[in-house]
Order: sequence, then C-alpha cells, then structure tokens
Amino acid sequence: MIDMRQEIGFLRLPKATGRFARGNRPQTGRTKKGKANTKTTRILLAILATLTTLGVQAGQASRSVSRTQILWTSCDKLLPAGEGFLQYGETLGETAPKGKYAARGSGRLTWVAEFPSAAEYEVWVRQYGGYGSVRVSVDEEPVTSISRVRAAGGVKYIWCHQGSILISAGQHHVDVDVKGGIVDAILFETDPNFRPDEEELPPPASKVVVSLPRRYRSDAHLVATAGATGFVVANVGRYDWQLNDYVPAATELLPELSLWGCAGQSVSGAFAVRALKPIGKFTLSVEKLEGPKGFGLSAADIDLRVVMFWELKRSLYSADGAGLTPDLLLRDDRSGIPPKGPQGGFGGGVCTTQLPAHESRQFWLTVQVPSQAPAGEYRGHLTLKSEGRERAVPVRLEILPMELRPVDGHYSICFPNEAIKDENILLSMLKDQVRHGLNTSTAYQGAKMLPLMKQAGMTAAPCLMQWPDSNPAENPTELVARAKVMGFADLYFYGVDEPKPGTPRLELCRKEAERRLVRGFHMMTGINDEKAYEELWEVVDRPILNILRFFGTVLYDLDKVKAKGYQPTAYWVTAPPYPLLHRALAGLFNRACGFIGTCPWSYADEWEVAYEKPGETIMFVYPDESRQPIPTLRWEAFREGIDDVRYLQALDRAIAGAEKRLAGQATEGLQRAVAAARTLRREKYESIKGKYFDYVRETNHETLDHLRREMAETTIAITKAMQ
Repeated sequence: MIDMRQEIGFLRLPKATGRFARGNRPQTGRTKKGKANTKTTRILLAILATLTTLGVQAGQASRSVSRTQILWTSCDKLLPAGEGFLQYGETLGETAPKGKYAARGSGRLTWVAEFPSAAEYEVWVRQYGGYGSVRVSVDEEPVTSISRVRAAGGVKYIWCHQGSILISAGQHHVDVDVKGGIVDAILFETDPNFRPDEEELPPPASKVVVSLPRRYRSDAHLVATAGATGFVVANVGRYDWQLNDYVPAATELLPELSLWGCAGQSVSGAFAVRALKPIGKFTLSVEKLEGPKGFGLSAADIDLRVVMFWELKRSLYSADGAGLTPDLLLRDDRSGIPPKGPQGGFGGGVCTTQLPAHESRQFWLTVQVPSQAPAGEYRGHLTLKSEGRERAVPVRLEILPMELRPVDGHYSICFPNEAIKDENILLSMLKDQVRHGLNTSTAYQGAKMLPLMKQAGMTAAPCLMQWPDSNPAENPTELVARAKVMGFADLYFYGVDEPKPGTPRLELCRKEAERRLVRGFHMMTGINDEKAYEELWEVVDRPILNILRFFGTVLYDLDKVKAKGYQPTAYWVTAPPYPLLHRALAGLFNRACGFIGTCPWSYADEWEVAYEKPGETIMFVYPDESRQPIPTLRWEAFREGIDDVRYLQALDRAIAGAEKRLAGQATEGLQRAVAAARTLRREKYESIKGKYFDYVRETNHETLDHLRREMAETTIAITKAMQ
C-alpha cells in the first residue's frame, strides 16, 4: 500500500499529550492548609526540573516528528511553470540546491499543493543569501508577514521565514513571486518554533502539480452586468495565460473590440467570456467588416477560434515537468482532445463552444487584411448567441496609412520530415506557413514540392533536404535553374547536420561545403556548436545556427560572415509552449543578433501521431480529422515576430528614403522626423543584446506591441514630412 504521507510530502503524527506536553506546566505541591512543605517542595522541584530538562531535549530532537505537519517542494519541480527563470545548479558556500537546481531570475512560480489538514501554517522560502524580493500567496491571498526570521546571509542558501497563513485542508494554489533572486524551495509547517535549517525534513512532495484552474475565484460582482444572457465579455491580452478561470473586473468588461494593423497583414486580437449560468451551445461570429471607399472584409477574411488548454511539457530547458497550458486554437472545443470535425484552415468568422457556470473561455480573432485594402476604419459586430440569448459587441479595425511589405530575408521552417502523400494536405500546410509570414520552407520530399511551394506563394530559396547528386535522375544545375524560372530567388541543398569538432562529420561537412562552393551550389546545414562553426564559417555559406547558443556578438561575430555574402539564419525547437519565446526568436531579437531569418525545428514533427504523445512532439500545428493544420498560440506568436521585423524594415526604408531627400533638400520637419526615428531605433532595437533568456525575461508582448506602434507612427511621420 502506498504511504500517502510520503506521496504528498508531509509528516503528520499525533501531538504530545499528558502532563509534560507543551503548554502543561507541572505545579508545585501544597499542604491541605495551603502551607508549602519546604523540604518536599525542594525535592519535587529538583525531580521536576530534571524531568522537564529531559522532556525538552527529547521534544527538541523530535519536534518535527511529534508535533509538526510539513509540506514542501524544491523549485526544480516548479521551474517548468515559471517563465523568466533560469536553472541554477551551483553550490553556494557549502550549500547545494535541495533539488536538481534552483530557480534564478524574476517571475512567478506556482505550485498547486495538497494540504493535509486545516491549520495555521508557517511559510518558509529557501533562497540565496536572503537576497531579492520574494512574496508568497495562497489562493491569491498574501501570506501575513508578522516577523521575518533569517539565518545569517552570505554566499549560501538560507531559509527565510515569510510569515503565516490559515489554510483549509485540500488543494490550494501557492504563488511564489520573485524579483531578482535565486529561490530553491518553498515549505509550509505548523510549528511556530520550527526551524527548517536545524531539523531534518521529510521527503519533498513527489507529485507536483504546477497548473490547474483557480476554481476559488468569485464572479458574484458580475451578476447584474450579465443579466438575462448569463455571461459577460471582457478584454484580455492576446497571450494572457487563462485556464478557463478568468474573472474580469468591472473595468475590464469590453465595450468594443479594437484592432489595428496594416494592409497585407494578419491582425489579431483576443477577448474572454465569463459564464455565470451554464451555457450549452455557444456560437460566436463576425460576418463582415465594412471599410472606407466601399471596401469590405468578408467572413472568408476573418478567423475566429476558442483557446483550448491541454497538458504540455512546460520547461524551456529540459524534458522535466508538465502542466495545463493554453495552446490549441479550435473552431469548436466541445469534443476534447483529439478535436473532432473541420478545425484547420482559415476563415469563416465563426466558432463554437460550451460553458459551465462560473467558467470562462478565451477567444482569438484574426483578420487577414488584403494588400489592396485602403487605410482607414473598418467596423462590424461580434455576435454571441446562446439558447435564444444574444449580445453584440462592436468591432473596430484601424488600418494604418503605411506600406508593409513582405519580410526581407530567409524565413523558413523544417517541414515535413515524414512522408505526407496527399498533395492537398501539403498545399494547405504551405499556405498556412505563408499566412504566418514565411517566404520559403524546407522540402524533405524533394523537388516535387517546388510547384506546391510556388502555388502557396513562396518566393525565397527553398532547401531540398538532399545532397545535389543524391538522385541520378535530377541534375542539380537544372533544378536550380527550374527553381529560378518558377520565381524562387535560388535553391539550396542541405548538408551535414550538426557536425561536432574533432569528428569525421565535421571534416565531411568541410569537404562537402568546399565542393559545393566550387560548383556554385549553396549548402544549408544546422550547426549546434560554437567551436565547430569557428572551423566551418569560411566554407558553409548558408548556416542555420542554434540561436540558443549563438547570440549577437556574445559568442560569435556574424558581420564578417555576411561580409562574404553568406546568409546566417537561426533555428531552435518549437516545443516550449511559451509564445513570447517564439516571437522573440523569430522577431527583433533574431535580427539584432545578426541573423537574416529563421528555420526552426519544426512545423509538424510527427503529424500522424501528434495526439498520442502530447507535449513530446515538436510542433507548431496539430492535425484535425482531415489532417488540416490547427494553429497554436506559439504559431501565432511566431507570425507576430516576423511582423515585428516587417515594421522595423518599413521604418528602415523610410529612414533611407528620407536621408536621400535630406542630402538634396533639407527641411526642418523631415529632420525632426528622421531624428526621432533614429532615436527610436537606437533605444528600442539596437539596444537589444545578450542572451535570449535575458531578453525574454526583460520584455513582454505588450512592450513589443507598443514598440510596433511606435515604429509605425514614426514611419508615417517621415512619410508625411517627405510629402
């Protein structure tokens, strides 16, 4: 039989009872007449003093065993739930982390802990030297900080007392908010005199849950607003982390859904619905948006989806840890996983869900704005229908008066590495990639993919995942010529993948790259080692470098590579379910590091078994029943990163055009506009440096959205000044 005390990481034994239990002091004897017998009293006191001393010593030795309930976990178990933290496994002084590693950085660690019984719990956090700011809350109620007991600081881990809090038995959310520190463990215990640094601890929690819906939240304040419809609509960020437990404040209710962007761009927004009554079939739709000059957008240009969470591996650094994660974007989430029915593709302007009482759903709206759409305001309505109840929310889309061209560079993705024979499915996947900003892709299935890529709208050089002479029936020179006739800029051939220093693979990579340079072919190959690249950079002209290892000038200077006419791109794995990571690695961080594009692994790694190993497959999209691609929040964030680069490139074109004008005829207004643009670029883009995890910790989607708007308005200001 399983010992449940060990299973949930606490130790609970009966408290000491009887005459010498804590709080029961022995009384001195008295005569019946109330007069103390002095000699007898002295003897009794001596005996009692001895017994008391022995009892205290015994009590101190077994306090945690006899009187204390203890529940704790190490932060390596929580780190998968904490975006913005690094693994830190160093020994500090003579102290090592309680688990594999501690969490270093700033952010929130969450533990859904199972408390054994109702009690007042003392809360402790083990951290480096007591440095940094740490705040603990339980079910979003802060721990009361009465006194802070700290051991001596210094270069070591110490237990810091956070205070105490009354907690009922059962499951509760424990949030550990950290700012600028190294946190190693979180502990709850019921003895005010307990010191975790002085006494032996029981085993930590063996099964650690890091994410579950927060069912304790109340929505009573929304009853009047919901009225007969039984629901409210609220404004949320596109990538807000919701597990169907979001309860909006009154100030967050949505009077209008506002979007903005440019012609030729997919523009996205998000909103949430909270149900106060059970809602069966719930249909949401946007049929059209009417714009200036009689131009309108139909349902075919509008994609509406419900965000569904599921169990995914949550770590940025290892395969440890999993938790519920908002990820899939479905047309209808009522069937569960795997989703049933037609879920892939784009457009239609409608989605369907159901809501139990006191649950919420997050929705994702994308408008694909044609390149010929005039600037101005587009208006329509979001209609929400449920069992005879209906509500309409105005939708406003602002299209800015600026030219947003397709991205300049090599923006690709590894696709697909398994044989998909149905060309209709392949074409739908390629069109999905183009909608998400890609201008090329890799072709694992060879040259037969080129016509499909052209039909999907790709223009940059595809990469055939084969050596030039691997197929005797295909002349590589003729293949390159055919690709250029089809409208592609060039054609690449893949080489030796991820060669390591001092191995035959590295020498093979060098010789093959040299052979191709002589023949006029470009070799694209993934390189995952800095030392290997130091040996190969002069001959590999289309390297795909692991951006998690190669960043800016920290490890390698890419300027000398580009000076030779070579084109370095970046790759990483698409599995981590953190949208911001993918937006950064495809976006401004990518360009600031010196890369001219991306080619991550992968679009869809194991298409046919995607739902058999959720969270283990490395994929941006998942198949519906017809094998059409279903997008994810990660995939949408990847597109947003490419759009960030497009806005930067529009700004750079405006600056270049203005500088030519200033060389011939200077105007004060244009000079001010260019100066503002240069300042913005220097302070918000050129300042990007260092490692990817530092950049991701220091930014967020709202900051990037604001920067994108600044770049747009600055570009428009230059254009107006030139006119």
